[in-house]
Amino acid sequence: MNFKISFLLLFFTVISFCQKSVSIKEIEGIWIAEDFYNSFEKSKNIHESKDAFNRNYPVALRINSKEVLNNILYIGYSALHDHNLYAEESKYVIVEKDTLGKSGCFEINISKRDSLNYFETSEIHYFNYNRKSYLAWDKNKVTLYKSAKDDLKAETINYRRISDKFERNYQYPNPLYYYTRNRVIVGDYMLKEYKGKVLTKSFKINANGLAKGYTRFNKMLVYYSTDIYCGPPTNDEHLMFWDDVTREDSKNFHFVLKRPDSNTIFLYEMYPRRPEYGQVLEELGNPKYVLIKK
Repeated sequence: MNFKISFLLLFFTVISFCQKSVSIKEIEGIWIAEDFYNSFEKSKNIHESKDAFNRNYPVALRINSKEVLNNILYIGYSALHDHNLYAEESKYVIVEKDTLGKSGCFEINISKRDSLNYFETSEIHYFNYNRKSYLAWDKNKVTLYKSAKDDLKAETINYRRISDKFERNYQYPNPLYYYTRNRVIVGDYMLKEYKGKVLTKSFKINANGLAKGYTRFNKMLVYYSTDIYCGPPTNDEHLMFWDDVTREDSKNFHFVLKRPDSNTIFLYEMYPRRPEYGQVLEELGNPKYVLIKK
């Protein structure tokens, strides 16, 4: 009898664990807040979409079943207003014995679902200070909910999935980097000087940001900047190449990005466009590089 009871307990424990795993698998992937998604899909320009979503709230989520530990699911998230770039890792990365945090991460206990099928979240910076927030989902929708308190109204963010799997060598993407990079810059190009020679006919920017095919940028990571909410007004879009964003001495290049059409990208040197407060922006001049999509 004791053996049977033990077997049944083990059986139901396994079934319970599998059900939790399947549930997370169903919503695995990269999710973008619908309001921002609907705007950026049309504009492909952070300036034109800057008011589509609260700059400090989680605009993008990464849900990965590999990030479940002892029934705790760690969910990576990004906000639009952020002055830093982060290593695309799970929870944190250690560099020379220093622990560097990721851009954002909150937790839910997947064994503690309430009567409304909501999971209470841990603190989410700027979103749920001194208020409770919850995550809920079905197969096609993820919702982040913040309860009302005093004279503050309840708020809901609905997310849309843009990818349902993770590449073997890119398991923990920053979800905002992944989305904006894919919509703006990922692809195969011919790279040339402006009104000059072709530098390579095989320049590639991958979904994980890795650039290949031209010596100056080879094996560097490419980022599209959404950091436009502070400082003097500007309409410039910025593209950055970094060796390693975790190191202060990392080699990096910054460019102003202009797109005259859907297949052409001009990259301008940043120097004339580094304004201090009160300084008038100088003219860009001619592009340094031209990317032509193949």
